[in-house]
Amino acid sequence: MVKLLEKRRFAVIGLGIFGRVLALELARAGAEVIAIDKRAEPVEEIKEEVTYAIQMDATDVRLLQMHGIHEVDAAIVAIGEHFEALVLIAAELLNLNTPRVFARAATLTQRRILQRIGVTDIISPEEEAAQRLAMLLLLPKVLDYLQLSDEYAILEVEVPPSMVGHTLADLALRKRYHINVITIRRPTGKHTEEGEPEFEVLGVPGPDTVLQAGDTLVVFGKPEDVERMLLASG
Repeated sequence: MVKLLEKRRFAVIGLGIFGRVLALELARAGAEVIAIDKRAEPVEEIKEEVTYAIQMDATDVRLLQMHGIHEVDAAIVAIGEHFEALVLIAAELLNLNTPRVFARAATLTQRRILQRIGVTDIISPEEEAAQRLAMLLLLPKVLDYLQLSDEYAILEVEVPPSMVGHTLADLALRKRYHINVITIRRPTGKHTEEGEPEFEVLGVPGPDTVLQAGDTLVVFGKPEDVERMLLASG
């Protein structure tokens, strides 16, 4: 988990699964978090974990102003249902000159509506999760995946046995496959309380870094090039 060097303030409006997890992650990183929902139950559940938890109707601009929601560094409208309410809240936050307004869109139509009212930071968690799952299904040897553009991604792959004992210079992945190794995650031999293996991150690996069994490569490149590397390596 990232720990903030500078204190930042966020408002998370809508405490469904997505909003709740987002609020908790921000709070754990040291941010000041205002968590808001119209329902009492999710507000009650999260109140001990965030800076402020407020039960209110965020479509009421007077309440937004009263609680200073427009004065945060960024407001995230994470409502999963009731898209009309989401649009109203996002519009009011924009009208109040909130520095950044993020809003959730479940469909292309919703995305277009948000763009028309001036929202530029649009979140599509379902779409992004589906894209990620599709990649993991298509490339079973990929452990994790983050799409950066239509062509490029960051992928985590377990080091194939044929690469173990070789240096990055020997493998020449950039020359052969147009892949850059960002870092390496290496098992420490220890386990967490839950029994999960612990890993250390080796930083930026040099050409003389020797790969070991159990290493995970974090690479940047085109998914098809990573697939070529994995197929060639067995």
